Amino acid sequence: YQRRVRCAGGTALAACFALSKLGLKVHVLNRSADKAEALAQSFGAVAIDKLTTDISSDLQVIISTVPLSAQEDMIKTLPDHTFSNNPIAMDVVYHPIETPFLQFAKGRLSSFNKEGSMIVTGGEMLIDQGIHQFKIWTSLPPSHSQIQRAVNAKILSLDS
Repeated sequence: YQRRVRCAGGTALAACFALSKLGLKVHVLNRSADKAEALAQSFGAVAIDKLTTDISSDLQVIISTVPLSAQEDMIKTLPDHTFSNNPIAMDVVYHPIETPFLQFAKGRLSSFNKEGSMIVTGGEMLIDQGIHQFKIWTSLPPSHSQIQRAVNAKILSLDS
């Protein structure tokens, strides 16, 4: 399986760490070739300067760690074939719930008639992260539904 991380900051570092621990092949794409290369080298990943058809045909997951303020520019650089293999689209940004990247991914996935496509929001990742942290810190089983309600309420309150 191939995974692609879009960006090369602290969150991209965490994404690459997790994917490499799973033994997955990772491609890192960033506006700065130097940043992409440095991050890729840290994890035995491959730095790329563009998403070619042969790479996107094998992608299983695309993780965007691009800040909300830069997403409109980022999605302009994604070629039409980016979602041709029906990859899972993940975005670490949790507000708004559906970011420009996830909106773009949904549109592209539907244009390829990909039923059952999976979109993972930043809020969903935040909830899962919180559940695992709670277990580690307290050794107690957390209530997924309580954490989910609390996080979703907070995210929705950001709109008001």
